[in-house]
Amino acid sequence: MLAIFVAMMQEAQGLKSRMNINNSSLFPTFRVYEGTLSTNKVILIVTGMGEANAAKAAKYVLDKYPIDDILSTGLCGGLNEKSKMGDFIIYNAIKNEEKELVTLCPDCHLILRARAKLAELCLSCTLGTGLTVEKVCSSPTNKRELGVRFCADAVDMESYQLAEASIRNKIPFLTLRCVFDTVYEDLTDVNAVMGNNDSERLKGLYYLLIHPSCVKKLMDYKKRTRILGENLAEFVCGYVNEI
Repeated sequence: MLAIFVAMMQEAQGLKSRMNINNSSLFPTFRVYEGTLSTNKVILIVTGMGEANAAKAAKYVLDKYPIDDILSTGLCGGLNEKSKMGDFIIYNAIKNEEKELVTLCPDCHLILRARAKLAELCLSCTLGTGLTVEKVCSSPTNKRELGVRFCADAVDMESYQLAEASIRNKIPFLTLRCVFDTVYEDLTDVNAVMGNNDSERLKGLYYLLIHPSCVKKLMDYKKRTRILGENLAEFVCGYVNEI
């Protein structure tokens, strides 16, 4: 059985709409959907943003279900000029901002399968190093600094913990992300309104009330997320038939 991990419901919508869902479970910080995708049994896990939420969701799923393979996917930020919006990045190495000396490596056979499927679908793809950070990385200056410091191509907040859980449980894993924002984009507005809980969402609403000019930008980001989510879902539907 394949376990598919994403951080946010917005990233999961395209994939969720293609699943035949047999059962769903809602927990304080994550959601689990059991079902089939292209006739294959899968579990879709929406972990919530951040390292702690990803680790908690992974532990629950890997303790409960007989998982054969893991796909960690979703959106990411670009950390250098090579990473273009909409590009897929297959992580061939994963670093953590707090654990500089330890690099984790996804399964090489799954990487080859993913590259072949993306090529078949004519979706742009590169291999690169992913960096997991504790806090949202929104400013171009911060993104450039992290890219140089860690020799990384993309940044997210969950991949390292999911890789750790996979290795600990001896389960092959693949980490594939789609670039949402380039190294030049400033995501201060969108990050100010995002949240995992009611308190953070209320703060986001207040931010919108005092910064009404950012509403159009947020609507554009929402449209971008939907389009990229559909691309992710297209890839995953093809990928599940290859493993």
